[in-house]
Amino acid sequence: FNSRCMEDNAPILKELVALRKRKSDLLSFKTHSDFVLEMNMAKNSKNVTVFLDELARKLKPLGEEERAVIIDLKKEECAKRGFDFDGIINAWDLRYYMNQVE
Repeated sequence: FNSRCMEDNAPILKELVALRKRKSDLLSFKTHSDFVLEMNMAKNSKNVTVFLDELARKLKPLGEEERAVIIDLKKEECAKRGFDFDGIINAWDLRYYMNQVE
């Protein structure tokens, strides 16, 4: 299912990438992403990288706090229901416990 028309689309995608590279080169941009970002507010890919790195650094403590809350909720519920607590937040646990907090 995921590979439908792959034979048709792969050459088109390769041509698209080559054309984007050529356009970026002609306009004196290092990469296509630098060209796109120049048109937007970030101006270049380095600014985006710096922004995302700073954002990750600032959000990490909040994520760790949230994870600890969810782990505590799961531990309490496992004890209440007589289940073994595995100390892991599974993908199917996350939304359930986040709704408990909200």
